[in-house]
Formats: sequence, C-alpha cells, structure tokens
Amino acid sequence: MNTKYNNNNHLPLPESNPSLKPINLNPEQIPDSSQYPLVFPPDSSPRPTMATIFYIDYFGEKQEIEVTKDFKEKYDAIIKKEQLIERKETRRHTSLDNLTEKGFVFHSSLPTPETEYEKSVLIEHVRTLIFSLTPSQQKLIRQLFYEDLTMNEIARLENVTPSAIRHRWGRIKKELREKKIT
Repeated sequence: MNTKYNNNNHLPLPESNPSLKPINLNPEQIPDSSQYPLVFPPDSSPRPTMATIFYIDYFGEKQEIEVTKDFKEKYDAIIKKEQLIERKETRRHTSLDNLTEKGFVFHSSLPTPETEYEKSVLIEHVRTLIFSLTPSQQKLIRQLFYEDLTMNEIARLENVTPSAIRHRWGRIKKELREKKIT
C-alpha cells in the first residue's frame, strides 16, 4: 500500500481510500492523557482461570500441571467417582484376622495325618480291586479314567458298538459292587 504524507504533521493518508481526510495534530490540541485513562473494551472471550492438579505418572513420580478450572473440576469428579467405586468394592470385605480375633475357627484345607492315612488305605484297596479284574476290564477302566476317552471313542478303537462298551462297563461296576466298592 502506498502512503502519501502531507506536511504540517499530518497522518499518512492511504491512496486507496480518498474519503479519509488528514487530521492536523498540533501539540496544543492533543489532550492530556492523565485526564483520560485508557479503558479497553471487555474482552469477548474471557481468559480461563487456571488451577493446578497433581498426578502420578507412569514411572510413579508425582507430577504437577497447570490446567483450566473447568478441566480441574471434571478431573476431580472423575477421581472422586473412581474412589467411590474402589471403596464400594472393598468396603464389605472382611479380614480373616478380624474373624479369628472374634473367635471364628477355620478348618485347614491341608490334609491331616489321619486323612492322609485313610486316603492311602482307600487307594490301596481300589488298586487291589482293579488288579483282581481281567486285563480287558482293567484296560477299559484305564481308558475311561486315566486316558479320558469317551465310550464312543473306545468303541471306535476296538471296532465295537458303543452299547457293547456300556454293557462291559455295567458288568465291571456290578463286579466291583459285589466286592464292596463303587
């Protein structure tokens, strides 16, 4: 933009706008600025007020950042909601130590020597009963209980019908019942 200056302290006059006229600025005509304080129009977008929040970062260190008050209010609401959920989840849990102090007795899930002995006697009894069966009956028990095969799978392996396997299993159970085990 080209600007043209007149003499006698005139302001520049842009050539593009001929409707503007120069203003004479004589020092006597300029008002004293102390009589007229500078007043700026209110800002259309008010500056946000700032607040500080603290948080623990990924490495466990406490960090401080400056955010707007609106953000801080929302952040605090989220934190409070999380704390309420955590309190709700942990509030009704009871410590085992508190219960033992109040006189509750808990039975140990660890086996006692008596139960270990009873278990070993029962295992030995089952072992002798299985060894008293025929080898084909022992094989069927091994396939059902140790190899976790279904009766249909066993029938396919032995090229017989599943009903034949069920019939064999029924005879084995009957024989074991007669020997006092089921």
